[in-house]
Amino acid sequence: MDGNPPKKLTFNSQVFDLAFHPKNEIVAAGLLTGEVFCYKYSVEKENELKYQLSEHKKSCRSIEFSLDGNKLYTASLDQSIIEYDANTGKKIYLNSEAHDSPINKILCLNENVMASGDDDGIVKLWDVRENKSIMQWQENEDYISDMKFVPEKRNLLVSGADGYFSVFDIRKKDVYARSDNLDDELLSITLVKNKSKVIVGTQEGILNIFSYGDWGDVSDRFPGHPKSIDALCTIDENTICTGSSDGLIRVISILPNKLVGVIGSHDDYPIEQLKLTHDGKFMGSCSHDNSIKFWDIDYFFNDDGDDEEEEDNYEFAGFAGGSDDDDDDDDEDGEEEDDDDDNDEGKKDKGKRKLEDNDDDDDDSDDDDSDDDSDEDKKKKKKKKAKKAKRGIGGTHKTSGNSFFAGLD
Repeated sequence: MDGNPPKKLTFNSQVFDLAFHPKNEIVAAGLLTGEVFCYKYSVEKENELKYQLSEHKKSCRSIEFSLDGNKLYTASLDQSIIEYDANTGKKIYLNSEAHDSPINKILCLNENVMASGDDDGIVKLWDVRENKSIMQWQENEDYISDMKFVPEKRNLLVSGADGYFSVFDIRKKDVYARSDNLDDELLSITLVKNKSKVIVGTQEGILNIFSYGDWGDVSDRFPGHPKSIDALCTIDENTICTGSSDGLIRVISILPNKLVGVIGSHDDYPIEQLKLTHDGKFMGSCSHDNSIKFWDIDYFFNDDGDDEEEEDNYEFAGFAGGSDDDDDDDDEDGEEEDDDDDNDEGKKDKGKRKLEDNDDDDDDSDDDDSDDDSDEDKKKKKKKKAKKAKRGIGGTHKTSGNSFFAGLD
């Protein structure tokens, strides 16, 4: 089955986020329409729909499985967070006013704690057992684009569209550290080199590299992407994949910094997310072309290399081991050709906020609040400030007496 990943999944709307189950061959997708789909994917069989959910009133921007895989969390433009039973899709609770502005990102830190970030730069921590906010920060002035958690240091890493990279100690109310303004929108985060290096993708197509703990300014920069880097995925300690608004998925070596090749693409449609399956065999990508594609990472990166010439051709000619087969499109969704024509406006530089504006305009007659939300989104502009003095690491490391954080050691 090498080089033969699951078939791609095709939907009736743009896919904003995807999440893989931590133990099983299950993937969940959040759509522009607010719908959530959960599939069992397979190499041997057809992908099987487990359930479809329609609880959100507006787009589902972020989706996460709990670390044990028993719960599924979704966050939306409608400012809500919903918890589901991941096995059945049954709603467990709805927090309809989790934030005062649209939520852009959620992240499970352990079985008890979840983080959320919104369009106003606010980050919250939640006790998911009680559906209660236990901490809140606002160090960013524009939307929170991505978050990563480093449990051994209890650090929550946060990128913002205002150009600041923030680091929070989840036990403390004050910011732990913040970078200088990088004069670019920060869009995505990943870690390599045994978490000693933090990679941040930007609107201008630059990979900024921080040395962990030295947050004032970047230690290295790797330009070269012609458009924004919206998604990052670590493959091994020296290699990452990037998802760009030009639709390409690239393989990048870090330190030494080098473009290794191109795995594949979603044509000209921006890529929203890249994530690995629980076993690391496949990587999933979602895009504005209404699809999730699977890429055989295990086959690509663990090839025995007996035929060097064949390997070189395979590496740079485009990734053969991907679910990028146009012949399957008509079999999976007879409407996709029409959808492509209708959604050309979603190509290239138009991100999820533009799509949400268009969707709000289409739904004016159905949603009395959509005009207000659309106007508010249109007013939301890049709020860059002049460079400030570097903020160093603040506070001392004290072991919390609160057993609530015990699982984060």
